[in-house]
Amino acid sequence: MARFKKSLEQTKMRTNNYKYSIEYRPICYGINDTVEAFANVLQLAKNYGLAVGYSGLQGKPESAKIWKEQGIDLKPYPGYTFGHKKIIADYIVELFEGMARQYGVPVFRKTSCLFSYVHGLGRDYNAHYYRPSELGCENCVMKTECHSYKEHLSANPDLSDVIPFDYQIVEKENHVCVLMKNGWKIKL
Repeated sequence: MARFKKSLEQTKMRTNNYKYSIEYRPICYGINDTVEAFANVLQLAKNYGLAVGYSGLQGKPESAKIWKEQGIDLKPYPGYTFGHKKIIADYIVELFEGMARQYGVPVFRKTSCLFSYVHGLGRDYNAHYYRPSELGCENCVMKTECHSYKEHLSANPDLSDVIPFDYQIVEKENHVCVLMKNGWKIKL
C-alpha cells in the first residue's frame, strides 16, 4: 500500500497530459476483499480524482496447477470455480460497488470501460454494452452514453469511421459463446 500511495503521489506532481486510473485487480478471496482494503483503495481514488477498474481472479486450469505446485493457496469464492472468467462473488461486487457509490468513485468491471471513461470516449470502445447484465452496465456512469451509441449503431450500422476494413454485423439467434460451448459454466 505504501508503494501504491507513493506512485499516486508521483502522478500528482507530473506535468504531462496523461490520464490516470487505478486497476484494482485481481480481487482475491480472503486476500484483498475486505471492507478495509476497499476503503483504502476507494479513499485514494477519491483523493486523486481517479476512476477504478476491478475484477476477480482468472484461474485457468494451467494457472491453478502452477499455483498448487508452488504452494500458492489461491481459492475461488465459495460456490464458484476457477476458469476462464475473472470470477468475483456477487456479494463482493455489491459491497465494492456500494462502497464506491458512497465514496463517489466511478468503478468499472472492464478495463476498456474504464479507459473509455477516463479518456472521454463517450462509450466503451470494446462494446461490452452488448452484455449489460453480465457486466453491471445498469450501475455504470457511462450507461446512458453506451446505450445511446448502441441504439444509434443499430439504426445506422456504418462504422467505416471506426473500423478500417470490410466487416459485417451479423445478428445470431440463440448464440452461445465459445466458453459455454467448451463446457464452462457461469454462476448467475
